[in-house]
Amino acid sequence: MFILPGLCLGLYGTVMSVVAQSWTPAEATIEKIIYEASSSSSPRRGSGKRSSRKKRTVRRMRVAYSYQWEGDTITSDRNAFLQGFSTKKIDRDKIEEKLVVGERIVAYVNPWNPKKAVLVRGIHNSILFCYVSAVSCFLVFAAISGIFLNYPSVDFGTRSLVVLVVLYIVYFGIGIDRSVLRLIEVVP
Repeated sequence: MFILPGLCLGLYGTVMSVVAQSWTPAEATIEKIIYEASSSSSPRRGSGKRSSRKKRTVRRMRVAYSYQWEGDTITSDRNAFLQGFSTKKIDRDKIEEKLVVGERIVAYVNPWNPKKAVLVRGIHNSILFCYVSAVSCFLVFAAISGIFLNYPSVDFGTRSLVVLVVLYIVYFGIGIDRSVLRLIEVVP
């Protein structure tokens, strides 16, 4: 169920990031740092009660910036294609040290539609997350069908489970740092 949407979103982000490689770099100025917060309920750890829910705030950061294009000043807050959903506190602190209002950064502008620009053109965590989610769904179904249903074999299910564990260790454990806001280039 999540395999196809995850692959499609990941493919969209990848293709647009590749297309943006040909976009024109332009000097931009940070106008403001935008913080968005959304609350979600999650069960408290160890309580085991569904009624005992705790509000959790997920914060997302975006950089609003302006750049000049053929005499016009254009403002945007698109940082990357498929920009992430949340920013960890430790990342926010490091990003706030690097990116301040008035700082000059590089924006990549679509020469055929100058109102479209991004700050990060490459592959980042949100795109990787789409692929990891899609592959994870496939591997979970493969492991379940192999181990519990013996289809096509228990060995297939076991191998799928091992690949899933390795994927999670690499993605979550090693901590591939491709955070969108960390990839923004500051003009020296």
